[in-house]
Amino acid sequence: MTDQRNQDNLVITPGGPRRASQVHEVRPDQAVAGEADGGAGIVARPHLLTPQLKALLDSGDYVVTPGGPRRKELVHVIQPGEAVTGDQGVLRKLDARGAAIDLPEAGEAEPPALGKGWITYAAWTYSGTHPISSFTTRWVVPPAPAASESQLVYLFNGLQDSPVTHILQPVLQWGVSPDGGGAFWAVASWFVDSSGNAFKTPLVRVNPGDTLTGVMTLTGQSGSSYSYRCEFAGLSNTVLPVLNINQLVMPVETLECYGIQNCTDYPNTWFTAMGSIGLSSSAGAITPAFGAVNAVTDCGQHTVVVSNASPGGEVDLWYATQLTVPVPSVVTDLSRFRDHIDLFTVAPDGGVNSTFWDANGGWNLRWFRLGDPNFGDGFTIPPGSTVSCLSRFANHIDLFASGRDGGVYSTFWDASSGWFGHWFRLEDPNFGDHFTIPPGSPVTCLSRFRDHIDLFVTGRDGGVYSTFWDASSGWFGHWFRLEDPNFGDHFTIPPGSTVTSLCRFQDHIDLFVTGRDGGIYSTFWDASSGWFGHWFRV
Repeated sequence: MTDQRNQDNLVITPGGPRRASQVHEVRPDQAVAGEADGGAGIVARPHLLTPQLKALLDSGDYVVTPGGPRRKELVHVIQPGEAVTGDQGVLRKLDARGAAIDLPEAGEAEPPALGKGWITYAAWTYSGTHPISSFTTRWVVPPAPAASESQLVYLFNGLQDSPVTHILQPVLQWGVSPDGGGAFWAVASWFVDSSGNAFKTPLVRVNPGDTLTGVMTLTGQSGSSYSYRCEFAGLSNTVLPVLNINQLVMPVETLECYGIQNCTDYPNTWFTAMGSIGLSSSAGAITPAFGAVNAVTDCGQHTVVVSNASPGGEVDLWYATQLTVPVPSVVTDLSRFRDHIDLFTVAPDGGVNSTFWDANGGWNLRWFRLGDPNFGDGFTIPPGSTVSCLSRFANHIDLFASGRDGGVYSTFWDASSGWFGHWFRLEDPNFGDHFTIPPGSPVTCLSRFRDHIDLFVTGRDGGVYSTFWDASSGWFGHWFRLEDPNFGDHFTIPPGSTVTSLCRFQDHIDLFVTGRDGGIYSTFWDASSGWFGHWFRV
């Protein structure tokens, strides 16, 4: 017989009976982590407002900087014309006249926590003879977080010395920082030192969709002392001169956060592309070798080093990996051969994303973005739009979509070179707007044989338009209308409508649409006679 006392100590869990002493509650500020002996334990989630950090902030004596918590009196605002100097290893503030101002001693301040709140980042240490003279990164201000829970989000490119005692960084923030802020995005340049002192420029508010360029420049060198200038290009109040400090040798691209309680506290997008990265010295461009570090991954946060080129490199800071799209949205599928599937859809931020399945490896388990660095937003289309695709042969894919400006865009993949990396517009100079359709409209594509593509769309005026590509001549360069003079308006359908097409054999095309009166209409093309020239009702 089972001892009744033992039964009383059992708890029925979704994994079966457990002793009550083995069932543990995990608070919102905690996580479960594996231990060396193979077991598991509860630990504080390092990117949350931990009890220790909360106690510091509740005291009213501390604020959170991009270098961790600092006593309020150790955070110094550098106004235009002022600077920071580290002469003889002591940090001072220089006023607009160049006079040095002594700063309060750090005393028993919280030990500096450079990098403590870093969620995911890319870093690399330079060891060349010529010092880094310039480090630039361009990125787009992301959408606001879906939830506002007193979180503090920092995004930046930065330069550190080695071993790390200070960091210079042009910082984009969401939330409240030492000199204000709130539920909006703002920028400032920061210099944070392990002495406990932190220096920053006044906060400048920016908006989602704005393009930022963070720049750090070497302005002088005397022996082992180096001087730098940090700023956001074009924002004069963000200029922070820092004089006579250690050489900065470690470039980073970083997501740093405090007070995150849920995955919805991150920006409401999948990732931020830290692009157009450029590193140089007096001897020319420096090619980095960024490595990704994922310190916190509970929401799928991770860093992808897209390119180590310089100029033109890119590091993507991901807030999550689970792709969800607006409801309803279209998922376009394609099978280039029996054992392969490609999928395409549009993320909430308008980015075109893809993944694939192959019989040899199964699903890729990662959605990747088909971006274009030539666009300030990396190329986006209206969320909910349809991406059209075709495969003219097993080793090639062509994609088509309508952009936010109404232009018809295309890109492609080829087994010999991979994704093209750019979206190009199929324009027509005969139109005042170079030919546009209502943004988000579907683009119908058809390949009658390997070396030919036909496209069909509905124009802003409701007319059905077409263009084509042929291997012998490339894109036609014009959009022509498939009219019918028997209609007073030469035949139009509702703008944004889908044109359906099929090819019964290589030399024939049939088209079908819904007319303004609700009727089903058709026309056709045949190699022997060209376009029929009339739309007839089925």
